[in-house]
Amino acid sequence: MLRVTIVLLAVLAVLLAASPGRADPLSQPLIIMVRHAEKAADDDRDPSLSESGLQRAEDLAAALADSPPAAILVSPYRRTRLTAEPVARAAGVEPAVVPIEGDIAQYAQDVASAIEALDASGPVLVVGHSNTIPALIGAFGAREPEIAEDDYDHLYILRRWGDARVDLIQTRYGARSGE
Repeated sequence: MLRVTIVLLAVLAVLLAASPGRADPLSQPLIIMVRHAEKAADDDRDPSLSESGLQRAEDLAAALADSPPAAILVSPYRRTRLTAEPVARAAGVEPAVVPIEGDIAQYAQDVASAIEALDASGPVLVVGHSNTIPALIGAFGAREPEIAEDDYDHLYILRRWGDARVDLIQTRYGARSGE
């Protein structure tokens, strides 16, 4: 956990360092994205989290303890809300649910629009799915990562520099997926 905190602090320092000719990075929120934690086998349509998923949600809260989000966005599904719950509780933030209307590309645009509409004074956490997180990253202009069906431990940090540039850092938190 200490490794993730150190990595997050180092990434924040690099991404917050404005250089001449770039848009002020502080005018746009740092966006932290994760896929929901491991699913339970209790419901095919809207599962909750397994024991390891509940632990991963706690690990996410610990990883973000030094940089708590000012806003949290989740999908309507239980697994995203439950993943965000420990972070929300620790940060004192009520997660906002972004409805899924249309296809994945439309949902990614809806989340991006929701982020743009925020008046966030700190990082924004987005808890999504293996197909929505890459689409959202792509909607901001970065290369879309592939997220395997059994991959739950990646954390994506996106910093926008106006319309000209997007930096994406990928790291891990909690136990490695499948361990």
